[in-house]
Amino acid sequence: MPQRKLAKHSIWDVVALREHMAAYQVKPVHLRNVWKLAIAAGSMEDVCSLMATGKTPPPGRWLRAFQGDFRLCTSTVIDSQIKNTASGCKLVVQMQDGLVVEAVIMKADVQETDRSSERVTLCVSSQAGCKMGCTFCETGTLGHLGNLTAGEIVEQLYHAQRWLSAGLMGDVKVRNIVFMGMGEPLDNYSAVVGSVEAMMCDLSFGILGRYITISTVGVVPGVRQLAAEPLLRHVNLAVSLHAATQQTRLRIVPSAKGFQLDKLVAAMRDYCEQTNRGIMIEYIVLGGINDSETEAEHLATLLTGLDCWVNLIPYNPTSIGDANGFKTPSNEVLRQFEKTIRRHSCTNHLGEPISIRTRFSTQGGHDTVSACGQLAAATALKGPSAQSEQRGQPCDVEELHAPQLARKRQKEHAGVQPLENVGDQHR
Repeated sequence: MPQRKLAKHSIWDVVALREHMAAYQVKPVHLRNVWKLAIAAGSMEDVCSLMATGKTPPPGRWLRAFQGDFRLCTSTVIDSQIKNTASGCKLVVQMQDGLVVEAVIMKADVQETDRSSERVTLCVSSQAGCKMGCTFCETGTLGHLGNLTAGEIVEQLYHAQRWLSAGLMGDVKVRNIVFMGMGEPLDNYSAVVGSVEAMMCDLSFGILGRYITISTVGVVPGVRQLAAEPLLRHVNLAVSLHAATQQTRLRIVPSAKGFQLDKLVAAMRDYCEQTNRGIMIEYIVLGGINDSETEAEHLATLLTGLDCWVNLIPYNPTSIGDANGFKTPSNEVLRQFEKTIRRHSCTNHLGEPISIRTRFSTQGGHDTVSACGQLAAATALKGPSAQSEQRGQPCDVEELHAPQLARKRQKEHAGVQPLENVGDQHR
């Protein structure tokens, strides 16, 4: 694939920004100030003017080059599709070289201890297209069109916050970030890590690490890198498993040929041990493919002893999935699959029953073509899907991570500072 040629850098691209500052011998301390001013400013001119008149301005030579080489935003929202329930919106974002990706805003009403609240989750893309080729996923039909820069990933959050500021979904801001859009995050590792740094910066967006989830289809080297990444030790990991045997997984996830199931599970166990954090297991349930009682028994055996919790998701109709003969399982099949896992005493590393969350067919983001596997920017401008008129409350990502949050609270009550809190302070 030819290297992307970008005329301007994004101000949110930490890699490009650091290199640019180093070339002009500008102190790294100015980087955080750049992002602080970028949040408040309306243009690069404003950012540079505010920096020039500050208490400790950077060199004027660098400011002039910075203003010429960087942009506050290098991408453009070319379309938005809001759900009929006003609980979500899909943003179609075009990069400066023409690549198009999608980001999805999801709002969930959550009943907390003494009050109800609205939580907003943003699903971001890390690549245009994807080379993993999962056989139910529309994104894979595009092939791998290009990696996004760290700045282009962050710009999806920038666009979402500006869109929300118009009040179309109430007085809310993005609280959670999930890397579950187009592309495989761990196939674009350095850009994803750089984008998380910018998102977490307390002077810019201030997203807490424990509210960020990186999802992977199982890129084993990337999982091992994450375990050793200091910046991400408090960020959540989700693994799209989709099968409990190598044979079944190959049918659903072709990349499993290179990242075999036994090696993936070994990497997951090592990740949990090194980070002291659990993993969310994502399992797309395909009618007649991976929803049998035998498959559930294999899954229970595979996950026993692993610090994890399971999110069962029914297949969302896609053209490629339908062509491959996939069908949405009935709610009764989903219930039986969950019961079988529980019946086989699937327990975590503490010997406790593994938490299982089943998403039934009335939930999701179908009416904006934004449910799992449905993101494909090549068809994004054609409007909402006519395939499904299903409606439902979006699942809140914090509810999915409830087992990890509950463990954190137990440690707090015991007087032990959780590792994720330590990480959140390192921003």
